[in-house]
Amino acid sequence: MKKDLIIKIGIGIFAVVFGYCVFWFFKAGQIEKQLNKFITENSGNVSVGELTVSGFPVAQKISVTDLKLTIPSTLFNKKQIIIKNIEAKASILSKDFVVTTFSQASINDLEKGLMAIEFSKDPEISFTVGNAGIQNLIYQDMGYRILDNEKNNFYSASRTSINIQSSVDDLQKTIVKITGSINEVQGFGVIDVYKSGLEKKIIEGIKTEEIVFGSAPPSSEGHADSKSDYKNDAKKISDAGIKQQDLPNEKDTAKAPANPANPALASSASAAPNSNAAGSAPSNGASNVANSAVPNPAANGAPPAVASNNSNPAPVTDPNQLSPAVSPQQVPSAITDSSIVKSNITIDIEYQISSNEQQPQVPSDPSQVKEMAIQSSKIVKINNIEFSNPLYKLFINGQLTILTDDNLPSGGVSLKVENIDNLVNQLVTQLGQMADQPKLINENRPNADSSVADTSVQDAYKNFLKRIAINLPSVNREISSKNPVTKENIAQFDIRREKNLDFIVNEISIHEILGKF
Repeated sequence: MKKDLIIKIGIGIFAVVFGYCVFWFFKAGQIEKQLNKFITENSGNVSVGELTVSGFPVAQKISVTDLKLTIPSTLFNKKQIIIKNIEAKASILSKDFVVTTFSQASINDLEKGLMAIEFSKDPEISFTVGNAGIQNLIYQDMGYRILDNEKNNFYSASRTSINIQSSVDDLQKTIVKITGSINEVQGFGVIDVYKSGLEKKIIEGIKTEEIVFGSAPPSSEGHADSKSDYKNDAKKISDAGIKQQDLPNEKDTAKAPANPANPALASSASAAPNSNAAGSAPSNGASNVANSAVPNPAANGAPPAVASNNSNPAPVTDPNQLSPAVSPQQVPSAITDSSIVKSNITIDIEYQISSNEQQPQVPSDPSQVKEMAIQSSKIVKINNIEFSNPLYKLFINGQLTILTDDNLPSGGVSLKVENIDNLVNQLVTQLGQMADQPKLINENRPNADSSVADTSVQDAYKNFLKRIAINLPSVNREISSKNPVTKENIAQFDIRREKNLDFIVNEISIHEILGKF
């Protein structure tokens, strides 16, 4: 009797143990399958050397070696995050994992090469594994810095917090919500957004002549001599340079005496606003605005003039009198050297991604056709993006739609800038520094394009930067003034675009805006 009882108990224990083992290995296999599926579906941004699930019998442990991540954004697609070893653990019944091992983190920059990441302490990372792979991700750190090969500080932040939530609704639409904040950022600014997102396209446009420099439009006062071809304009700007202490402001250009030692400076400063940049020529009204941005003394027989260099110039506070570039005495050192500025970033974005695996037949009802187009698109809802530092603040919100049959996003975005003068002055300085570099792009980097090595393209791009820097203050004032929200030193830009049409900024076409440069 006792023997039978012992046998039954033994069989019961064996069944429980066997069942538990089957359950554990089945669950571990499901976790590994879901993660491998997630990696495969995002192979363009995620890769691993090896992925294993262990921890039997009391836990689940995910081990990953040689994890490589690329953020799917044009702002960061030149940088790849590399983590040599990472481990995460969870209880047997849980889908929520906590990272316990995080070692040898580095970042591979296509221009700077491999750079080490140093954390003040290991970051806190947790994530949830579901049917769609990693569903929720929470990341927090207490500060880190990125060092280049010479141990110089390339980028740093004092604290970072990011929360990513992913879900699938009843219509099989994937919704990804991203919220986060990055405090005291050094090494990243507005100019870096241009370098990452637009610089390559600008260079390609110059190479293919989609972006060209037009000759100066004829003046209403009959200035026949004001016409010049691209080479003459480029030479004037190149001779003038873009040094802050040399560029005249609007008052000084009209009043200062002649300076025979540097006549090219005044001629280029007065000629540049009269010449068209990329795109089609502006309307007559736009031409008049451009022609009047900086007076041309030569038109009245007066010799070229340059700005007077007062040792203690009065600060320019009126936006209507802002000079194209402000001398170092008028600007805090932080504007001239943006690497010492500490910025804070706040992000609240929502992505809606529709599945395109099964496309329905085209319905006859036009309203249904419109709805189908929306379902096969990507929608980006920008609830709030804030970039702030002691110099200026930027606020962005709106909604963009990315369609499969349109090469640019459509929708509307509002950009508000507080202390716009400081931002413009910083951009003018940084664009000038870029134009003064011997070679704007490193030809030896792995992804260097043959067009970049072309000297003519390099020279044309330098002249493009100088034109933008010289005319940016006046164009900014003109465009921002079209928005009724703009006041004093706060500028508002409402940007919108309809499918297959041009961008409109404050009800002005982007081609007309480009023509003002």
